[in-house]
Amino acid sequence: MAANVNKISVIGGTDSCYNITENSVTVKPDEEVTFGVVEWSDATAEEALNQQLYWFLRVVPTAIDSRRPGRTFGYTMKKKLCGPYSYVIEASTSDILRADSISDKIYVNGYTKPLIKKSEWRAEPEGSDIRKTPIKYGNKVYLWLDTEGLNGGTVSIEIYSRQLGYDQLIGGKQNIRVVNGEALYFIGNTNEWMAKVSSWRDQQEFYIQVKDGGGNLVFDEHDDDVHARYLRIDKEMARNVAEPSTNITPTKIYQPEVNAERFEPCKFEEIQITIPVVKDGKTTTDAIPVFKDGQILENPSTTTEDITRSVLFDFNDASINPAAEDIVNNVLGFLLDNRGTQITMKGYACAIGSIEINQELSQGRSDAVKDFFVQGGLEAGRIISLGLGELNAESPDDISRKNDPEYVNSRRVDISFSFAGHGANPVVFETIAPSSDKMITLDTIKLDTTDCYREDDKHENKIMIKSPDARKFEGSGASLQFPIQSTLSAANPGPIQYIWPKWNLIKVGTAERKMDSAAVYKVHIHSCRYYSDKNDAAILLKAYPDIKWNFQLSFNFSHAAAYTHANLPEYSRSNPMDSNVQTIRREMRQAQSRATASGIESRRMQNSPEMLSKFGLKLDAKWNEDKQNVEISTEFAEKLRTVINAMVKYKEMADKVKDTLGGRAKGMASRPPFMFEVKAPALNANIEWFLEQGKEPHKTKVATAGVLKFKAAPLIGASFTLDLLAIAGRMHPAIRAMIAGADVVLGLANGGMTFEAKFYGELTFDFQALKINSLSGIEGGVLDLGAKMGIEVTAEIHFAVTYEYRIMEVKLELRAEAKADAHFAAKVKVDADDKGLYAEPEVGFSGLIFTFKAEATVGGFKRYVEFGNKEEPFLKPEPLKTDKIYIL
Repeated sequence: MAANVNKISVIGGTDSCYNITENSVTVKPDEEVTFGVVEWSDATAEEALNQQLYWFLRVVPTAIDSRRPGRTFGYTMKKKLCGPYSYVIEASTSDILRADSISDKIYVNGYTKPLIKKSEWRAEPEGSDIRKTPIKYGNKVYLWLDTEGLNGGTVSIEIYSRQLGYDQLIGGKQNIRVVNGEALYFIGNTNEWMAKVSSWRDQQEFYIQVKDGGGNLVFDEHDDDVHARYLRIDKEMARNVAEPSTNITPTKIYQPEVNAERFEPCKFEEIQITIPVVKDGKTTTDAIPVFKDGQILENPSTTTEDITRSVLFDFNDASINPAAEDIVNNVLGFLLDNRGTQITMKGYACAIGSIEINQELSQGRSDAVKDFFVQGGLEAGRIISLGLGELNAESPDDISRKNDPEYVNSRRVDISFSFAGHGANPVVFETIAPSSDKMITLDTIKLDTTDCYREDDKHENKIMIKSPDARKFEGSGASLQFPIQSTLSAANPGPIQYIWPKWNLIKVGTAERKMDSAAVYKVHIHSCRYYSDKNDAAILLKAYPDIKWNFQLSFNFSHAAAYTHANLPEYSRSNPMDSNVQTIRREMRQAQSRATASGIESRRMQNSPEMLSKFGLKLDAKWNEDKQNVEISTEFAEKLRTVINAMVKYKEMADKVKDTLGGRAKGMASRPPFMFEVKAPALNANIEWFLEQGKEPHKTKVATAGVLKFKAAPLIGASFTLDLLAIAGRMHPAIRAMIAGADVVLGLANGGMTFEAKFYGELTFDFQALKINSLSGIEGGVLDLGAKMGIEVTAEIHFAVTYEYRIMEVKLELRAEAKADAHFAAKVKVDADDKGLYAEPEVGFSGLIFTFKAEATVGGFKRYVEFGNKEEPFLKPEPLKTDKIYIL
């Protein structure tokens, strides 16, 4: 025998109930209450235990809001749904409720403190808040309230005019219904308010107070009883015809329970967008969930977005060219689907020609676009056409510059309009797109509209894309692949207006206006369960340009910071030699030349710092998948006083060291020859900024990212070089005679030799790849502080002789170099991990590095030999590393 439901009641969460009676319960908000069958008929306990059970939630006596199978039914009431209205929970052994179904029911309502959560003045029932935009007397308005604790009851409102001292009551309305926590009241007699305002100002402000059914004031979350502040009305009559004000709150404001299994068969459950991702030259795809499990309905919102699209015109021409026609066609199609939007055209001309002619030309261009729209079906009354004359009026009237980007971009019409970007809770999905088509795929999971409840204009299994920046796309089924592209054209001669990639900086007169740079695509997917209104988009896809900016700055001295020498031997100064020989000989005149250059630069630095150094600046941009690029670069001197003053101090210190060493060396009895050089700092900075797709949990958004690199190599450095041949020659007469003899022999062979020891040291600074992401914060970034100190010994010999062999003249030439190097290096790496900021020191010895290079030429035959142990130095130990030392 089948078991039948006889009685249901609360079986769990009784502490979450204010009151429980035989057939009703009053619950606390946001706390779960569990219902179960407490009495069965016509069944044993075992039969009742095995009986399949279905639970139904009714929002009105004839409408089922949800159906769930199960032994129990858990229900949580939101504060918005609390109030006098009672919902019906019903249990039955049948999965479809019919008149003959055997079931039981219980009435449920909730209680919470009455509150006004939000209040808005609107121009349309489902429009956005208009409080920031003044209206005129006679304009129709709608008052919308979002409440808690008032569902199913009524409220009354009182409308006040804000005055100095005592605010004036203008009117009111009683018995406004609250359904699903919302109330909507139409006011059609604002023309009558003008006569009731005692204080006459150019603009008047209005607000309301709300009372519940018992006449008690209803406050907001801040204990304020003033709501919808302020509706602003200008002192001007739009029309003098009044319409009756009425309560137009719908009998059901549809807002399904998020966690319930919906009963409608016309539905979809999830929306995914798949975008191609290029990394390391390889293309992969990333499927991003955009809508899932109804979470979007938790926080409905509506905003108004402003859009401006620009079309360029040919020189001295007001006709729409083919490129401009594509743009205005796309905008026209979008505006035809968004009626009620006010459109403003602003035409401009470049500075070439007379002001009067350019004024007429700008108006003609604006009117040409307006006529195109009117012929395409737009109402002329929606369009304002303005000609604003010359845009770059401060630029020269020079016909030769008509193709410069500044002049090209000034010959345009800006088409401005606004639309409700969110409407009925669309999801905003941001991505990045090139200037050419990028194919993306939109998939709707479990889309099925075959059993749509509508009598007319039924929902369909299809997806439609509408955009002011592209033609309309649509496809049948649950999946659609369509192209998107950014608003940045591949033919843009200089995209400086996209210097901040998320914004398009449009110059109007002398001012710049910042507009969202995204191309907008409205995705329409509709069902009875979600997004039932076909006028409201489900997804608002925003495609931002893929432009990447790179700024590089380099700073370095033209010569050494300081240089001196002393006691260098004078090798055959009066005897001109082969250039190859001269490069290896340490002649006094060569050293003198370097010292003179450094000294001259020091004096220039004192008088004209701009002559001291080089600032290399480079700014470049790449976009359209790096296929387009533009570079703005120059190398020039800058009078950056802070930097220059620091460099002056640096050179002063270097000169003091130079003078001290030079003086001591020259005063020594042995007079050892030497060269001392202080290296100039070389500084390089690189900054990149671009947009990138966000990472979890921000994958539906686009982040602005920047990468910073800074390097000083060296930051400071010095070298001290000794001529070992000259020193050896001073040690003993026999050695001096041998060196002199070798010098004479090599001199006869048009050659020379050097034998030097160089002691060197330097400090370096390398700040690598600090990445800043507007969504996820700071990523990476490693600081390396390095120091190196070592010795390098170099021996070099060269000669070139010519002799006769039989009837030929043969040239024999040899050049050889041997070098030994060893140095100590220390590095401190500064980085961060999940424990904090740390330093990681490292010390190493290079070992003994030996290299030999020789090049011999006999006649026309050349032989080159090179070997060494650079890859595996002698006596090189493993670097000494310490554990991380945490600083913060």
